[in-house]
Amino acid sequence: MQRHLEKRKSAAEMAKTFQRHCQTIESKLVSEISVDDAHVLQRQISTKSGPYASNRVMQLLRATYNKGKEWQIVDFNPFRSVTSFKESPRARVLSADEIGRLMQALRKANQNTQDFVFLLLLTGARKSELGRMRWDQIDFQARTWTIPETKNGSTVVVALSDTEMQVLLNRQECASSKWVFPSNSKSGHVLDIKTAWRALLKEARIHGLRQHDLRRTVGSMLASMNVNASIIKGVLHHKDLRTTLNTYAFSSSEAEREAKQRLHDLLGLGFNGKSTKGESSSAGDRRNRLLLIRNTDDVKSDEEAI
Repeated sequence: MQRHLEKRKSAAEMAKTFQRHCQTIESKLVSEISVDDAHVLQRQISTKSGPYASNRVMQLLRATYNKGKEWQIVDFNPFRSVTSFKESPRARVLSADEIGRLMQALRKANQNTQDFVFLLLLTGARKSELGRMRWDQIDFQARTWTIPETKNGSTVVVALSDTEMQVLLNRQECASSKWVFPSNSKSGHVLDIKTAWRALLKEARIHGLRQHDLRRTVGSMLASMNVNASIIKGVLHHKDLRTTLNTYAFSSSEAEREAKQRLHDLLGLGFNGKSTKGESSSAGDRRNRLLLIRNTDDVKSDEEAI
């Protein structure tokens, strides 16, 4: 059971999710919960906490019953027929201004919060992976961090930068636990920093930002720097490159403007249709040809002119 749980969330996290959302069925035996109960619960959670939370709870309960069937504890899964709500991919990333305010706010936070958030932003790791980081996973000579099992079930070796190494070295000086981020929780390590995170966002005047958005911000910033998608995939230790391309490699508006400006310069187009300063004659010719295509009555369409 413990090995099964560790591949997903901790037992404590699952219990909290159940207690938070499943009060209407917690007094029932697993064999008493019907398909109707499952659908009613789905709607209740969606109304109270939104479709995303509802989908996660349904996935948890569906997986729980499936494991129960595998172990021959139950014969029927009432959550099997529950269809998930449609979800829109979250695209929230920090702007340059928000990053500046976050860094300013971090200077006022305690050392544990500073280090945890810095490493989230520097490594692009998931908060659950960072919370479970142990000292025996850090190779200070090779400058690597070995994550024994990621979300996708694989072992990943993370290359650590000078800045990341310095954060870890500073923490190691006063370490008294096998965990890099120890806590008084049952697991012995940090599970979340919700209270500190809320205080940090309030200080930084940032709204609607989740800890996981720092990971997306890392992918976005790397993409804006024209870093190869395969390298971004490695940094975020994705198993499938499509996940990187579809979910995390968002380019910034500034990068888009710069790319379009380079195209405009290549075409020789400046403000008000005038050629850019110092343009070559060939660039000017290209601009004039484009304007000619636009304004000649005899040309029926741009496509025909080309």
